[in-house]
Amino acid sequence: MHLLDRSMCDAYIARDIGVSPSLKISVQLVLLLLCLIAIGTGVSVLLLQPSPGRIEVALPTATPRPDLKVFINGAVNRPGVYSVQQGDRLEDVLAMAGGLTTDADPQRVNPSLSADDETHFYIPRIGELVDTAEATVNINTASADELQALPGIGPSRADDIIEHRTREGPFSRGEDLLLVSGFGPKTVDGLLDLVTVK
Repeated sequence: MHLLDRSMCDAYIARDIGVSPSLKISVQLVLLLLCLIAIGTGVSVLLLQPSPGRIEVALPTATPRPDLKVFINGAVNRPGVYSVQQGDRLEDVLAMAGGLTTDADPQRVNPSLSADDETHFYIPRIGELVDTAEATVNINTASADELQALPGIGPSRADDIIEHRTREGPFSRGEDLLLVSGFGPKTVDGLLDLVTVK
């Protein structure tokens, strides 16, 4: 019985498959090296590509709603003109105006009324009879504070009105405000629906 050592077995196997063991290992090493080179090249290409930069996502923004102007006077702590938004109610305007005064008649106030552009809210006092004239500012009797509740009337203009009516006598109509120093047609036109002389 003949014993074959390992080198003889390898030579015998290599003879059958036509490839020597050392060549087979060399081919495997070359293939492995080629794979490593390919992987390294791919990684290099990825790393060397320019960065796409910071990606920003623009979120939709709500379209700003236009301001609406309302006028509130009567039994409120801070009468005046206020900017409101579409959908606001009288209760929102009352909050802006500092709430009702102690002599206000809350039973005659509907806080759910819509605060539409150019709305005039008059808050009555307890026992007060309210008509259209009383819901406006009487420029013949109003105090400086009441006059300043009108749009565009500050302390100086309120004093001018009081000075004019003291010197010249009571106003006959709202348009007579044009006789007051510093009042132009545009200002007076904006006040005509808010003032009375009775």
